[in-house]
Amino acid sequence: MNSPIWMPPSQGLFSIRSAWEQIRDTSQPLPWASTVRFKGRYPRHSITVWKAMLNRLSTKDRICRINSAIDAKCCLCNAVPESVDHLFFKCGFTSWIWKAILWRALIEHEM
Repeated sequence: MNSPIWMPPSQGLFSIRSAWEQIRDTSQPLPWASTVRFKGRYPRHSITVWKAMLNRLSTKDRICRINSAIDAKCCLCNAVPESVDHLFFKCGFTSWIWKAILWRALIEHEM
């Protein structure tokens, strides 16, 4: 197993930032990153959206992979397994909430 080696910056002083710059992944940002990260956002909301986009929320379908004794059905509609896709887009209860939000915001959208 390879261990990361810190290379000192031009000043020669150790800093957390210089160590982070050495080990972080500098790949291209994801196309939807600016949707999640913007000025004035709530950090908790950003983290939740980021996890949802990466399918990393602790939904019952993911938890069942670890503990099969848990009932995977959606706790809102009790019809199908709970997943990110179901909770945000297909659940009858959450679609009712989205319609109410859009109606209050005076936005016409077919769901």
